[in-house]
Formats: sequence, C-alpha cells, structure tokens
Amino acid sequence: IFSPDGTQILVTVLSVPTYSTDLYIIDLFGGSLMLTADALGALDGIADDGPAFDYSPDGAMIVYVSESSVNLIASTGGAPTVLTEGSGGYQSPRFLKSSAGELRIIYTLEAPDEEPDGFDVFIMNLDGSDNHEITDVGHNSDLAVSPDRSKVVYTKRSGGYTQIYIFGID
Repeated sequence: IFSPDGTQILVTVLSVPTYSTDLYIIDLFGGSLMLTADALGALDGIADDGPAFDYSPDGAMIVYVSESSVNLIASTGGAPTVLTEGSGGYQSPRFLKSSAGELRIIYTLEAPDEEPDGFDVFIMNLDGSDNHEITDVGHNSDLAVSPDRSKVVYTKRSGGYTQIYIFGID
C-alpha cells in the first residue's frame, strides 16, 4: 500500500527457504528498501480481507497483524509494540480518525466458536486499551475505511443473508 504522501510503499516479502514474511518500506524515488518488521514467519502479509497492514494518516506509524497479535511499529522501524495477543485469526487492521483527531485501530478477529468461518470486528486505542467488539454473531468481514478515516464499512453474513453496515467513529 502507498504511504499517505505517496512517496513510499509498504510491502511484505516472503523469504525462502525459511518462509518468514517480513514487512518492507520501499522509497519510490530513491529506490531504497528498509526492513520495518522482521516477523520471523509470523506476519500475515495478505489476509482474506486485503492487506494485513496499514499506514497511519500521517505516515508515522504502521499497524500490522501477525499470526497471534495486532502490532504497532514506527514507520522508521524499531521494535514493534504488541497491542493484542491471542490464538490467531487477526485480519485487516486499519487506522480510524475521530473528528477530534484521535486515532484508533479497527480489525477483524476469527470467532470459530460463533459460526464456521465467523469473524468479529473490534476497535481499540493506539496503546491497545479499550479493546472491544463492535459486532455480534455472524461472519463480519470485508472491512474498509473511508478516505478521511472517519467511517467504516463491513459486511455481515448470517443465516444465508449478507448485509452491509456503515458506522462512524464518533
């Protein structure tokens, strides 16, 4: 995905023969490549709902999912901060922005105990606090955020029907 200013792209690269997936930033004009997160095989580069990473609106931070956590890292590199830990199934982390300018993170998490292939949508603060589910039973996926990052859209499949939900962060 492109950085907010369009000068860099964020990509995952699968290293063979170890099959570890690493997160890189490529400078489009200088051609430099920077290893941002060495996930030692745990990074989920592309999930069913699209990229498993996102830039913050100002380009300073990157949120990404691994097999068992949601993580936050500076776009300049360094050690990631683990925001959640669990048994896995994290997908589609995205930054949201309130009208007051506060950033939050939204993501989906597999919920196989609710329904086969079930997913729930969660939202949390940048430090991982106030992490809570905002959906109910069903397959809640196809998560997308509006360009201004104030609204979220997702689909819910349950009982043979698919519905589209849209909500604002405020």
